[in-house]
Amino acid sequence: MERTLTEACSRYGITVDELTTLSQTQHNFVGSYGRGGNEFILRITKESHRPFRAVMGEVDWINYLSEKSISVSIPVPSVRGQLVEKIEIDDYVTVVSFVKAEGRPPTDDDLLKSGDHIREMGRLMGQMHVATKGYAPRSHDAQRPHWYEDANSIASIDLPESENEVIQEYVQLNQYLSQLPVSGEVYGLVHMDFHQNNLFFDGMKITMFDFDACRYSWFINDIAVAVFYAIPLYLNAEAGASRGNQFLKHFMQGYRGENTLGSEWFKHIPAFIRHREIGRYIKIWRSCNGNIDSISGWAKDFMQGRKERITRKRPYVELDLDI
Repeated sequence: MERTLTEACSRYGITVDELTTLSQTQHNFVGSYGRGGNEFILRITKESHRPFRAVMGEVDWINYLSEKSISVSIPVPSVRGQLVEKIEIDDYVTVVSFVKAEGRPPTDDDLLKSGDHIREMGRLMGQMHVATKGYAPRSHDAQRPHWYEDANSIASIDLPESENEVIQEYVQLNQYLSQLPVSGEVYGLVHMDFHQNNLFFDGMKITMFDFDACRYSWFINDIAVAVFYAIPLYLNAEAGASRGNQFLKHFMQGYRGENTLGSEWFKHIPAFIRHREIGRYIKIWRSCNGNIDSISGWAKDFMQGRKERITRKRPYVELDLDI
């Protein structure tokens, strides 16, 4: 990885010493650097996680959104003028650099003291969904997956027999979701990881970033994922329901100012939230081989008692969907 990192930095005219590591997983490396008085993000992605065409698709869509005056962290060209660089040294990777978003992530206090920040989040997603209705990749090298490609991959993960009930729940959800109608008014390329850690606020202006998970799916799925991540894991069922309903109410007030989505779609939110919940469980279980004590942070908190909740069909959150 050291040789790959050195080469990746050189593609953007910097050295490894100028790079500050922000995160590193088995799939991605993310760092920050300064140049000309501005700050930038450098991301290295393994081919096994996202192939070159998928990263090209991500960059193409981000640029399209920017052209539609939607506030996103835009990619910047390498010293060779490329928006996506290929490197094959220790492993085959793609490298992208973005302008670092201005501001900071919203705090719980920001989101709780009034609905203004949440409404602004909803407004931004509504703008994105309107824009995606007119989007088509502008390059043959640009391609993003549909929701079912990732879902089928998760469903096929080889876990021990002890996890069969969880897998079967996920497979059944895939079958249910695959029957939903698809049209350009309700389905398109969406963010699919829209939460406060992927948004920076500068006053009331939001900049959206981290489109690594973007794929084609229903707009209501994008909304459901936002609700999923808006509920802190430390809350009990009653408090979680209160937070979820408050979030969804304010979020949709902002969203509906930009995009119209039929009320019949809201009954599917619980299914999409459960789909995200079980998908997270399966992927985290595989990453730690079921050894929850070996992980930390949100993932560890999420996994505590999660299997029992899933197999007993307890809702992730009780929502009032008459909004």
